[in-house]
Amino acid sequence: MATPVIELKRLAPGLLLKLETRSPNGTWYDRLTPRLLALAPEGPVREAVDGPLAISVAAHNQASRPPLEVWLPEDVPVDFSQALRALGAKVTLTPFEEGPEGARKRAREAGPLLSELPATLALRIDVRREIDSELVEQAAPDVLVVAFDTGASAMAAIDVGLRRVVLVQPAAAPVLTGGAWRPHRLFGLTTGLPVRIDARRFEIESVSDAEAFAVRQRLGKEEGILASFGNAACVTAALRVLARSPGAKVAVVADESGERYFPVDARFGAKA
Repeated sequence: MATPVIELKRLAPGLLLKLETRSPNGTWYDRLTPRLLALAPEGPVREAVDGPLAISVAAHNQASRPPLEVWLPEDVPVDFSQALRALGAKVTLTPFEEGPEGARKRAREAGPLLSELPATLALRIDVRREIDSELVEQAAPDVLVVAFDTGASAMAAIDVGLRRVVLVQPAAAPVLTGGAWRPHRLFGLTTGLPVRIDARRFEIESVSDAEAFAVRQRLGKEEGILASFGNAACVTAALRVLARSPGAKVAVVADESGERYFPVDARFGAKA
């Protein structure tokens, strides 16, 4: 069943949000995980860095495999590690200063990662293409704003005929424009993985942690949407695109629930 698309009229007419957060585990990975597990070799399943993927895998993994083993940087929101342990996963937290690649390196020492199977990128593109095809049929946007991760979202958007695609990167980790990865709070964006696309083909927006946090608060108070920091960064960029393109329909895919991120608010000095 297709997930719904809503218009965020209070923030800006023409701003569209596709709610993959309506999936069972609040993440678009619920579409991807069964396909990944079907291709995984027998034995333990391992994952690193990507908390939402790990939660989806842990939830789908129970019936036929040993518990998931997952390595996460120690700055991950506590809700992720608690949820994973509640789902039976073995969680190892790695030093913050080592970043996402440090967590992956330590995980690889134990064995291959689910997200690094040879077919994973192709599957990610297939699933994102499925989501984008639904979005085109539902709302026919003029522009799609996507969080940069592996490049799968950008490639899928081009495949379904979306001619204007905007990539969002953290201002603190501007790898698409030649900068270095540095720690940031926009979980899900620029996770230290290799850039697999020619970024020069796309518009690029850099969003700071503080900008995304402010829009995240607006999404809750004005639209009743609990957004993740990565999704809030995309909405921030979409608002900029709308300001430059009056009358356009600009879409964002809300691909991760924001309900697990509230402990991070304290790092911004937010009050309850």
